[in-house]
Amino acid sequence: MLNKEFVQEIAAMQARAAQPFVVDGLSRIVVNGQVVTVPPGNHSQYAPTPVRISQKVEVRDAASFLAYWGLYSDANSRAFANRDTNQVVAILDYHEVGTEAVEQSPRWGVHSLTLQLRYTEEWETWTKKNGEQMTQAEFAEFIEDNGPDIIEPKAAAMYEMASNLQAKREVEFAQAVQLSNGQTQFAYREEIKGTWGNGTVQVPTAFKIAIPVYEGQRAVEIMARLRYRINGGKLAMWYQLLHIDRQEREAFESIVRTLRGDGRSVFIGKP
Repeated sequence: MLNKEFVQEIAAMQARAAQPFVVDGLSRIVVNGQVVTVPPGNHSQYAPTPVRISQKVEVRDAASFLAYWGLYSDANSRAFANRDTNQVVAILDYHEVGTEAVEQSPRWGVHSLTLQLRYTEEWETWTKKNGEQMTQAEFAEFIEDNGPDIIEPKAAAMYEMASNLQAKREVEFAQAVQLSNGQTQFAYREEIKGTWGNGTVQVPTAFKIAIPVYEGQRAVEIMARLRYRINGGKLAMWYQLLHIDRQEREAFESIVRTLRGDGRSVFIGKP
C-alpha cells in the first residue's frame, strides 16, 4: 500500500525527470503529483517533453524539402536519392561521424524527411499514350486536347491537321508519301453523292512537345515521331517519344544537384 508521505517523497524526486520507478513489481511514474502505473517502456508519454523527435515527414517539392531540412538538420544529417521510387529520403538524426580518435556514435534515426516526387499531369498523359495505336479520329482528338504542349510545328498548324483528320474519317486511305518539306501526305478516295473522288491530307513526320517531368520543375523539350499504318483503307496513327528515359533521369539528377547545394550530403541509394 502506498501512503501519502511516500507519494510526496517520490513526487519531489521525479517531478522534473519524469523517470519510471518500480513499486510492488509494477512500473510507475509521477504525473501532476499522482502515481500512475504504466506498461514497461511506455512512460515517455507522461514526460513534459518527448525523449527524442520521432517523426516521418513527407513533402512534394524540393523547396519544401530544403525548408524543413534547414529547420531540423545538423552536421550529421544524411539524404539518400532513389530514382526507382522517385524519392529522396533524409534521416535527420543520422549517426554521428567521429574521427580517428573518437569512436563513431550511433543515433536513433527516427526523424525522417521524404521528398516524394510526382509526375506532372502532362507527363503522365503523353507517356501513357506513347506508342499506342489510335484511330484517325482518336489521334486527332488527342492532338486537339493536348495541343498547348506542342511547340513545333506551331499550334495553329497542329490544330489544322487535327481538323483535317476529323473531316476525313469516312474516307478510304490508299497510300502515304514522304514529302521533301518534312510532311507525310496521305492519299485517299472519298465517295460523294455516289461518285468517288481522290484527295490528299498532310501531317508532319515529327513534332516537339515541352512538358515538365515532375511537379514544380521547368518544362523539357521532347521530340516525337509520328507513326501510321494503313489497313483496309483505315488509317491508324500513333507517336513515339524519343529519349524519355534520359529526360526522366536528367530531371531526377537536376533535383539531386539542387539538394546537394551548400554542401548537403545526398547519396544515391536507399538508407
